[in-house]
Amino acid sequence: MSLHDLSAQVTSLRNEVAQLQEQLSRSQQHNRLVLDSAFDYAVITADASGRITDWSEGAFLIFGWNKEEMLGQSLQQIFTPEDRADGVPEREIGGAVSRGRADDDRWHLRADGQRFWASGV
Repeated sequence: MSLHDLSAQVTSLRNEVAQLQEQLSRSQQHNRLVLDSAFDYAVITADASGRITDWSEGAFLIFGWNKEEMLGQSLQQIFTPEDRADGVPEREIGGAVSRGRADDDRWHLRADGQRFWASGV
C-alpha cells in the first residue's frame, strides 16, 4: 500500500468519525429535548454509587430542586428519613445496578420537605 493510499484511508476514516460524532450530537440533543418536555414526569439518572448524573425539567417541577443543585448529589436526598434509616436507598440502587433499573412505590421528599406518594422506575 502506498503512502498516498494510506493517507486517503486515514482521511476517509476521519470523515466517517466526524459524521458519526455529528449524528451522536444530534441524537443527544434530541433526547435532551424529549426529556425536558416531559413536565409531568421526573427523569433522574444516577451512577452506580447513587450520585445524580441527570435531572430533568420534570424532576425540578415535581421535587423543587433545580438541575444545578442536584447534579452530583446523592439520590438519598429524595428519600424520607425513615427510608434512609431502613437502607431503602442502598437496596434500590443495588437493584438498579444489578437489573439496570429500580421500581418503587413510596413516599418521596420535595425540596421544601413536603412528602408525596409516587410510583417510580
